[in-house]
Amino acid sequence: LNRIGNYAFYYCNNLLNVIFSSTPSSNDSLSFESNCFSYCSSLATLPIHQGLITIHDKAFTNCVSITSVTINDNIQFDGDGSSSPYFFLGTTGELTVNCDNIPSYAFYGGEFSKVILTDNVSTIGSKAFQSCDGITEITIPDSVTHIGTEAFYNCGILTKVTIGANVTEIGTKAFYCSAHMLSAVYCKAITPPRLWSDSFYRNSNYVFLIYVPTSSVATYKSASNWKLFSNYIIAYDFE
Repeated sequence: LNRIGNYAFYYCNNLLNVIFSSTPSSNDSLSFESNCFSYCSSLATLPIHQGLITIHDKAFTNCVSITSVTINDNIQFDGDGSSSPYFFLGTTGELTVNCDNIPSYAFYGGEFSKVILTDNVSTIGSKAFQSCDGITEITIPDSVTHIGTEAFYNCGILTKVTIGANVTEIGTKAFYCSAHMLSAVYCKAITPPRLWSDSFYRNSNYVFLIYVPTSSVATYKSASNWKLFSNYIIAYDFE
């Protein structure tokens, strides 16, 4: 088996699990085509093995009973040419991302209760976690260097963000959360990452605190676009 076709198990509400007749090897490949498991509301686990996996647009949207999802480097995403692909839209559970580069739109609209990014992650693509309304906090590991445009845009209940020490750029509207829930940003980088004026939501009636290394407070307060948030920047001793 190397392909599960479009709409193969679409709306199979009583499907609990998928079992392969033989154990796939790391040399095997499997393509999950568009909508193949969409709206499988009872599916508890993703049928993903250690071979090369390709997940197509909407393959696992609205799988609301999944308890955990782990994404390793053997998994790739194919948006099928869509300008707004949704791979896990509405899908629940705890998400662990263990791949090098998180592609654009990878988890757009997911309802994950928790997201863990491992030290294998180096870049976060544009809109990768946009509108993930289940996330309350996110830690960007020190291995990450780039956070893409709108990466966490409109995450409605995101309250706390920790940005790793080696991030060099925070993209346009990366943490633009207009719901006003974001209250604390911890940025561990000694040198202020490149920031855009709208990387964070900015409103005179909305206050959140930005904690930066004690030795870098003055640098942050004078850095391009960071100075727009100078009243919110506070010294913090990171361990």
